Amino acid sequence: MASTDQLAEAYVQMLASFRPAAPLTFMNHDGDGAALIIAAIVDRCASVGLGLREVVIGTELADHLGLKDGIALKHGEQPIIRVEADLGRQVRFEVR
Repeated sequence: MASTDQLAEAYVQMLASFRPAAPLTFMNHDGDGAALIIAAIVDRCASVGLGLREVVIGTELADHLGLKDGIALKHGEQPIIRVEADLGRQVRFEVR
């Protein structure tokens, strides 16, 4: 199984190559695991200069992580959180 850093690296490469990139779905991850991966992706985007504008997250996952619509994450370039009810356990990363 890939490490958190390896997952972040692979997903950031997809974000850089495909617009829009497919959402990331957390099927077998608990909230803490999902939070680590999200933070790693946000930090990796900042380190490679990929302007991350928003992280769009489903209501279920946002509630579990204590994230609210419109707040700025304390990672990377501090993208804004957007909560969308229909995403379930998916997360979209919106690049500028």
